[in-house]
Amino acid sequence: MNRDIIYITCGNNPGIQKELDVKFTINVDELKTINKKDLRHRYETEDLYNLICKEIEKKLNGNIKGFLIDYELGSYDAFAITHHIRLTDSEIRILPIVITSSHKLLLDEINLNQKAYYNLFRIKAGVSFIKSDRLFQQKDAFSQKTNLMFAFESQSDFDINDYLKDLYIRQPDTTDRHQIANEWGAFKLAYEAGFDISYNIPQTLYFKYLKAKYGNFEKKKDKKPILDKKIKVLLIDDNAEKGWKEALEKVLPARVVEKTELKQVFEIPIEEFEGFDIIFLDLYMDGYKNIENSAKLAKLIKEKFPAMPIIVFTASNKIWNLRKLEDNGADGYFVKEAPENASIPGFSKDNFEHFNETVLNAVRKGKYLKPYWNRIVDAQKNFLPQIKDENGKKLKSRIIERLKMFFGLLKRGYEQTDFNEKQFFYSDKELAFITLWSVLNEIQEAYYQKSFPDHKLEIEDKNGNKISKHPNGKNITPIPGRDWMIKDQPNDYLIKNEWRFMYDNAGNIELGKDKFYKIESKKIETAIKKIKEEPFYKVEMEKSDKSNLWQKLSLQIAFLILKKNDLISNDKNELLRKLHRLNEKRNHLYLTHGESSKDFYSKTVKEKREEAASNITDKDIQDLFDLVVFLLTGNEKILL
Repeated sequence: MNRDIIYITCGNNPGIQKELDVKFTINVDELKTINKKDLRHRYETEDLYNLICKEIEKKLNGNIKGFLIDYELGSYDAFAITHHIRLTDSEIRILPIVITSSHKLLLDEINLNQKAYYNLFRIKAGVSFIKSDRLFQQKDAFSQKTNLMFAFESQSDFDINDYLKDLYIRQPDTTDRHQIANEWGAFKLAYEAGFDISYNIPQTLYFKYLKAKYGNFEKKKDKKPILDKKIKVLLIDDNAEKGWKEALEKVLPARVVEKTELKQVFEIPIEEFEGFDIIFLDLYMDGYKNIENSAKLAKLIKEKFPAMPIIVFTASNKIWNLRKLEDNGADGYFVKEAPENASIPGFSKDNFEHFNETVLNAVRKGKYLKPYWNRIVDAQKNFLPQIKDENGKKLKSRIIERLKMFFGLLKRGYEQTDFNEKQFFYSDKELAFITLWSVLNEIQEAYYQKSFPDHKLEIEDKNGNKISKHPNGKNITPIPGRDWMIKDQPNDYLIKNEWRFMYDNAGNIELGKDKFYKIESKKIETAIKKIKEEPFYKVEMEKSDKSNLWQKLSLQIAFLILKKNDLISNDKNELLRKLHRLNEKRNHLYLTHGESSKDFYSKTVKEKREEAASNITDKDIQDLFDLVVFLLTGNEKILL
């Protein structure tokens, strides 16, 4: 029986060990010396008390009756050790405890306010007290050992709920609210997903108290990460090592790269930065009690990587502070659970669901937007030579500007609420589609030469005479901008005109201002036509007195696809089919004039939006984007 006792002492007490034949002794001084390098300075005493609990667990077996704790532990606190044992989530919690002392103990009420980091009303830890001034003197040894065994045997079963009811332990002086909110918040987030990371958090008496009182620690059956696939996370938080790195690794799941100082963020290579799927950014960084540093960093990141999701990660409950981060590009926020929220029914569950929804939405949005932005950046580096700013035309600048406008609208479309779309009859994705379509105008302007050659023309009058000069002696030249030819390809005309004189009623050639003959187009020769069967566009020479081909953007683009030398495709027919389908979509949109629809004005916007032909899908946007990038770069690589 005597060997079933674990004796906790400070220094050797061979009298007690011999008389009780103690098999297991835990010497606090020796334990501290052996583990000195592993004890954190800030938590040294707390770490030591927790080590005692771990040593007990190592020695625990079915024969252990309980613990005998020497009250005279020097600078150590027998009562604090007792509470560490009672608040440890293992079998040692329920075993009997006897505290022995040569001093008089008040058995009914014990003021445990000796330490600045906790305060108790009344101990209900199931502890017995035995006076030990003559406990193990030989003449009285039998009766005292009997009393000791009786103290163990007579203790009632320990009731953790009854114990916690009257127990209050306040936040220790060794930490602050921000720190404990991080430790507790990380633990609770992981636990709600079915993971216990408490072993990675300093096991202070306060943390154990919170865990026992507010944890509701029935074991969760399922460990269910939020995401199906592991992602890469950048955690920018000076409390990253307070459990958050491990919590995110398990809950998401993720490979987490943590940075505890802002300067460390700027040391990340650009190619590595692009590889992150999401960033968690602490509201307060580098110890400053303002959000300016985090706001500036969010802005810098978003300017360089606008598709990168940023979630504000904070222990602050001042939600209004987060607006500044949102103004600088943050995609959402998560408030780390603080201990004062622990007693609110359902708070942890609701907070976890908010985290779940916020992260899922941010990751999906990033996955959706990032390929578009990466292709836009790549396209700008690889524009075909004709995409440039010159001769007073800022075509390249306008295209880059419109691509950014498109991306911004696409991003806003992903964030748009159902209420706004249904209530106000607009979709940001449709606006994004129209904006991207407008890039085709810049493309045709860049690729077509619309001025005539400088050489003089000879035009026949009605008598068959060839005239090459006006009455004022100037060479006859057509009006600039009428013939359309692919630049640097002199034989590939989209439009070529024949010219004739204009006559008055008397049959004379009309004279205009400054003695110029009046001339007009006699016949218009076009090189492409629209057909009913696939691929819907065909290169064919036609002549007519009139043509509005200069107004038909889809035909202009189709001719470029078929004839421009820099646009090499494995399947031009497929590109033409896409162009035809997208043009039909564009013509049916209520945001355009609807010139191809005879009943455009016979329906309201709401009615038109109910038609499938009027709805822009993600596939429509992707196909148009691929087509535009191909036209800008000659690269046929698709988005996904």
